[in-house]
Amino acid sequence: VVALALVALLAITEQFVVQHELVQGAQDGHEVNLAGRQRMLSQRITTEALAASFGEPYDGQAFRADIEELHRVHRGLLLGNDSLKLAGFTGSPLQATLESLGPELERVDHEAERLATALSLEDAETARDAARRIRSTVDRFLPVMDGLAYSLDTRSAQANVQVRATELGLFV
Repeated sequence: VVALALVALLAITEQFVVQHELVQGAQDGHEVNLAGRQRMLSQRITTEALAASFGEPYDGQAFRADIEELHRVHRGLLLGNDSLKLAGFTGSPLQATLESLGPELERVDHEAERLATALSLEDAETARDAARRIRSTVDRFLPVMDGLAYSLDTRSAQANVQVRATELGLFV
C-alpha cells in the first residue's frame, strides 16, 4: 500500500511539474511571438513612412496606430501588461535590452510627427528626411529585437530540456 501511494504521489508530482512547465512554455512562445511582431511593426512603419514621403497614399491614423502599438507592446514586454498577458522583464537580464530601445522608439515618434507635419505642408524634402531617419532608427532597432527574440527562444528551449530532465527524473 505504501509503495502504491508513493507511485501515485510521484505521478501527481510529475503531472504538476509538467503542467506548470507547459504553461511556462506557452508564455515563452507568446513572448517570442510578440518580439517578432515588434519587428514586423517596425518594418511596416518604415515602409509606410518611405512610401508616404514619395507621394504614396498616407493613412496617418493607421500609421499612428502602428506606432502606438509598437510602444504598447514594448512597455508590456518591459513592465508587464495584463491585456497582452505579459508579466514583464523588470529585474531580468532582458530589462536592460528593452530599456535600450526606449530612445529609439522616441526617435521614431519624433520623426513620425515631423513626417506628418511635412506631409500636411506638402514639404517633400522634410518628409523624405523624416522617413529616412525613421528607417535608420528602425535599422538600429531590428538587431536588438532579433537578439531579444533569440534570447527568449533560447530560454524557452533550455526550459524544455529542463522539463524533460525533471520528467525523466521523476519517472525513474
